[in-house]
Formats: sequence, structure tokens, C-alpha cells
Amino acid sequence: MKKIKYLAMAGACALILSGCGGAAMQMAGGLASGMMGGGAQSNSLKGVEMDFTFVDQVTSMLRVNELMLTRMEISSDAEWPLAVMRPEGEGADIAAYDSWLEQKLKEDFSYFEYYGELSGMEMLGAIGSMGQMFNTAKDRILTEAIKSVGMDLEHQRQVLDYRPDGCVSPAYGGAQSASESVCAAVEKENNRTKLCGFFNAPLEDQLFEFLSGDHSAADWLDTPVDDLCLRPVTALSGSIHKNVNAAFISLLPEHLSEEIQAVESNITEMTEQKSDLEAQIKQAEASEENSISADEITALKQQVTDLEEQIKAGQATYAKLFEEAMGAVEGTDANVVLARQVRRVIGAVDGNLSIASTGAVAVMAKMVIDMKDLARAGLDPLGTAAVMAGEAAGKNEALTAEELQQKMQERVERLIKRSISFLPNALGILNRIMVQRDLVSSKVEYLDKLIKIGEKQG
Repeated sequence: MKKIKYLAMAGACALILSGCGGAAMQMAGGLASGMMGGGAQSNSLKGVEMDFTFVDQVTSMLRVNELMLTRMEISSDAEWPLAVMRPEGEGADIAAYDSWLEQKLKEDFSYFEYYGELSGMEMLGAIGSMGQMFNTAKDRILTEAIKSVGMDLEHQRQVLDYRPDGCVSPAYGGAQSASESVCAAVEKENNRTKLCGFFNAPLEDQLFEFLSGDHSAADWLDTPVDDLCLRPVTALSGSIHKNVNAAFISLLPEHLSEEIQAVESNITEMTEQKSDLEAQIKQAEASEENSISADEITALKQQVTDLEEQIKAGQATYAKLFEEAMGAVEGTDANVVLARQVRRVIGAVDGNLSIASTGAVAVMAKMVIDMKDLARAGLDPLGTAAVMAGEAAGKNEALTAEELQQKMQERVERLIKRSISFLPNALGILNRIMVQRDLVSSKVEYLDKLIKIGEKQG
């Protein structure tokens, strides 16, 4: 099913990159401005909001990946690796859980609160105008694509959450809900509600507040999450490993595990250093302030070249050690059970990375197109906010017109602020995708061979 979602995202990304410029879009824009008798204006920032929503989703997804790879304890009988993929089915429990995920999505990303569903007037207005029908269909497809990604993200975040099943989300698949007294005790212990902001506060607000300081999106991925905030793990058999990597190392032949771990850690460290330097270079070259001299940029580029050579040498050593390990796989029953657990997590992380890498490249291209709309909004923020409030009014009956106008003014201001750091943050995210992909890809072949040996042994 993850492959189907990846293909859906790829299709949506193809739609992003096609028909987004030229005379066809100009004609569609003109037709849109005249829909419903020419009186209604279209929200020029809807595309920009979609861009930032997806970027925030990808950033949050990468942080969940970091937690799954480096922070979550794991054992042969830990429950969370079995639950990392969003459940599917026709039962009432699954429907209730999906409804909860959709509500969480609206709380975490307000785009879905304001634009998640097309109103009857919007659909009616699209009829009879080929240009507007194209735009309406495109918005619907893209919104559904990022909605599916968002629901997967919400599910995985819930799986890692310290609270037992049923305390926050509805239980599903026959799982028993924890009692109210157990839920209250867990929440009260060590003041977790305030301590565990990643699981409790809206994700887009967390990111905006973090990026408003002197921080990058990549820094947010490394912000510590207290152990008390993560789902506890038990081990009825075998050991509890501090993270997926530690579990994987334990599956390697004993005489090679320490050396492989040291080489891998060194490669990861150098790759992160290289990514940081490349982001600095890109930001310096894009800046008009000339905060870094041409000589300093040249020196940074030389450091990148040196690191690339060192990484290549490390990868060659790693490959040689792994080839030796592949010839000495130890397929004991305990190892096979743990390997299956690690493989489930690696599969979930890799699925997230496939969606993130495909979508991130497309959204950067789309953002270049949409930036002109953001520039126009900066010239008339109040007028833009009024149009946005008008579009969102039918979906937010709880808010007065004045409250909605105020919220939309804040949204316009936030979008303009975020655009300033968009490029370096996007590059940092792309670099982190590559780092995570390198981390998981090297483990897949070994795990699959170990699991296959177990299957042959019966």
C-alpha cells in the first residue's frame, strides 16, 4: 500500500510540474477571476500555503524518522514496529481512527482546516470553465495527496507517543483501550503534557516558533525528545536495544560489529558536516549581503571536496567489511525475530523517504512559480487576507468575519516571514533525506538475507 501512496504522490508531483506556467495558466487564471459572474476573487496564496504545508509535513516526517532510527528502544517483541504502518480496512474501528487522524491533521496543519474540503459553491463555480475546472481538480488532487501523507505522519507520531492506546486516539484492530485512571496517571507523571511538546503542540506552530529564532529546519530534527515522551518498550525474551542501529549492530558477526559501527558513525558524521557546509555555501551565494567573501566560499568548497574524498574512502571500507559480514550471517531464531522487527522499521522509514524526496524536489520547483504570488501579497497583505477569509468563511462557521480576517492577516505575515529562509531550509531538508537514506539502505540487504535464512530453516 505504501508503494501505491508513493505512486500517487509521484503523480501529484507530475501535476505540480506540468501546466504551471505559460499561456494556459494565464488563461485559467483569467477565467478563475471571472467565475460566478466575475465577482469572486481567487486566493492567490493557496498554492504557497500548500507548499509550506507539505514542507512542514516532510520536515515532521523526517523528525519521526529520526526518532524511529535513533531514539526508540526496540526488542524482539516490542509492539511499536508492528504498528508503524497506518491500518487499513472497512471496520467501524478503522473508520473512527481515520476520523481522529483527520482531526489531528487539521489541528497540526491549518491548511486542512481552511481548505481541506471544497465547498458546494467552489465546485459549482468550476462548472463551465475549463480553466477553473483544471485548477479545482489540481487543487483537489494535490490536497488529497498531502492529506494522505499527513495522515500517515499523524499515525506514526501517535505510535511513538508515550500514551497507551485509547488514551488520546481510538483503539483499533482489537487493541484494548487503557482505562481512564491509567491515562490520567501517565499524563500527570512528570508533567508530561508540557514536557512532550512534540506530541502535544501543533506541528506547524512548533516549526514556525523554532524557525523564528536563529535555527534551521535541520536543527529542529535534532532537537532532543525526552525519553519519558516515547512509548515504553518491554522484552519478554532477548534484550532491549537502545535504538534500531544498536539492534542491527547486535545482528552482525561479533568479530566485525565494533569495526562496522565505528566506520558507519564516521561516515554519518562526515556526511552531516558536508551537508552543513553545502547549505552555508548555497545560502552565501544566494545572499545579497556578501557576509562571506569569495575566498571564504572557495575555502568552504575545498572542505566539501576533501570530505567527499574521505566519505568515499570510508564507504569503500564499509563495503568491504559488509561483504565479509554477508558471508558470515548468523541465522539463529532470536536473530531472525529481531531482524524482522528492525526490517519493519527500516521499511517504514524508507517509505517516508521515498515520498519526501519525490515531493520535496517537486515542491521546490512549484515554490519558484508560486513566489510571484507571495510577492504580490506582500504589496497588499490586507486585501490578500480578505480574499483568503472569504474563501475560508464557508468552512469555519465558528469564527466571525472579523476573527477570520485577523487569522488570515496573521497567515499572510507568517508566509512572508517563512519565505525568507525557505531556500536554505529546503536544502537542509534535502540533505537530511540523503543522510537518512544512506543510513537505512546499507542495512536492507543484510537484514533480508538474515530473514531469508530464517525462512529456509523453517
